[in-house]
Amino acid sequence: MPKKRNGSRFSSDPWTYGRIDTQIETKNVSTVNLKDYYDPQLLYIKIDDCVKMIQRGNVKAIVLIHGYGSNNTPALIHDRTRAYLRRKYGKMRIVNGEDFNIFNEDARALHTMYPELDVYLTVCNHGVTIIGGR
Repeated sequence: MPKKRNGSRFSSDPWTYGRIDTQIETKNVSTVNLKDYYDPQLLYIKIDDCVKMIQRGNVKAIVLIHGYGSNNTPALIHDRTRAYLRRKYGKMRIVNGEDFNIFNEDARALHTMYPELDVYLTVCNHGVTIIGGR
């Protein structure tokens, strides 16, 4: 496995090998790590807080890092996060990391508004979900 070089965007950690190692923190885009929220109630509260940040205008888009299911626990967080977002916030722009490409209408709209998301446009990342307002 290649070692991480200075300035590299990719992680050398086996759990996230080939995935983006960059966390975006700008005025418009924020990154939130959900991998430690095993309890569904705490997970849903954290997701609600993220959506409220978008609705209040604190940030315009949020990248939720939930893992992609390499073992059972991240798969639960992955599935619960996506199901909850679709069920409760279906009218927002919600794009799965693997669908964040130029062929997805919501992804194109988010990328046009927030070019910081360019790092996610080039990698099929099953471990993230990107949400933004309409």
